[in-house]
Parts: sequence; C-alpha cells; structure tokens
Amino acid sequence: MQRFHHFVYATSVVADDSSSRRTDNSWPGFDPPPLAALPLTLAELELLLQGPVVDLGAIAEVVKRDAAVTAELLLLANRERDESDRFYRMEDCLVQIGISRLRELVQAMPPLMPSDWQRRLLLNHSRRTALAAEAMAYYLPAIDLEKAYLAGLLHLLPELVSPEAEAGWPLPRLVREAIHGFNHPFTVFGEGHRFCELVWAACEWVSEMELLPAGKAPHRLIRG
Repeated sequence: MQRFHHFVYATSVVADDSSSRRTDNSWPGFDPPPLAALPLTLAELELLLQGPVVDLGAIAEVVKRDAAVTAELLLLANRERDESDRFYRMEDCLVQIGISRLRELVQAMPPLMPSDWQRRLLLNHSRRTALAAEAMAYYLPAIDLEKAYLAGLLHLLPELVSPEAEAGWPLPRLVREAIHGFNHPFTVFGEGHRFCELVWAACEWVSEMELLPAGKAPHRLIRG
C-alpha cells in the first residue's frame, strides 16, 4: 500500500515540554476528557510534531498503533459529520482537525501509568487484532483494508470508554457495526456482519498466539 505524505506548514515551533503534560484526564476544550494512551505513542507524536513542517503520513502511522489516540482523533474529526460521511483514514482526520488541535490533543492525553497494566494489555491486543484483520482482509477483495484494520483496532472500544459514550462515538457505519456485532453477537447482518466475522477471526487468532510459548504458531497455521 502506497504511503500517503502530506506536508503542513505551521506558523511556529512547539517545544517539547514534558512537564506540561497532564497526569489526569482533565483538559479544557475536550469533552469527554481524553483517554489515556501508551506513553511511547505520545512520545513519538510529540517528536513528530516539534518542527515547523510535519509529515502527516508518519503521524498517521503512529496514531494507528494506539486505539486510544485513534478513537480520540475520530471523535474530533467526525463529531459534526453524518454517519454516511465520516472519515476513517487517519490522514483525512488529521487534515480535518489541523495540526494545532492535534498538538493540543497529544498534550491533553495522559500516559498510561505502569500500574495500569490491564489497559496496556488491552491496547496491545487491539493493535495485534488490527494487524491480523488487515492481513486477513487482503484475501477478501470486497473488504476495505483500512476499515478492516480500524474495526480490529477498536473492537474493544466499549472497554476503553463507558457504554454510553461508545454508543455515541462518531464512527463510520461499517466499523460501528463490526464493533457492535463483536460485543453483541447475532445483532448485525449484511455487510457489517462480514466485518464482524473478520474481527472475530482476527481476535481469536491473536488470542491463541498470545497464549502460546514464544516461537510457536497456532495449530491452524501448521500445514502438513
């Protein structure tokens, strides 16, 4: 897949000031308060956003590694858009909200603390599921690779936010249906059901991999 590069020229350079980062989830201008993200994701984004010229392609790749940052970006970019016209590509979301707002978001999102290991496991599992869903979708021409990745990345969104907030999160239709079908089986049909089945298969495969000793492969991948 060809990478998308888009250069945005900012009017000023924002210095890296880690002391300004919030350690809680309260920040003016964000409602609901931002989710906590992986510290490495936030550090990489701060580095990419330091200069007067930024590469949206590189930023999008970093954002897509973290379900929390991805969810926040979708919320900001799609809040005022109809469900049929919502962005799902991270580059489009970045163009929509602008670099200044992205800098504010990165500073507003608190890093996960070492004690919050359960949420770390959830975010890492979501990333692996997204990669697996994207790889499986490669062999299914009717399924968009980026939507498959996004559905895999956010399939545990109800675990990241409250059920009430998740129900109102401005997601693209197919991604929403895949997430809803994953968490509420036999409630989604048609094209959304196909995405849901894909996420189920990817999640099952990843879960099996996570439980195996290092160097071993799931039995369904062993041919003989």
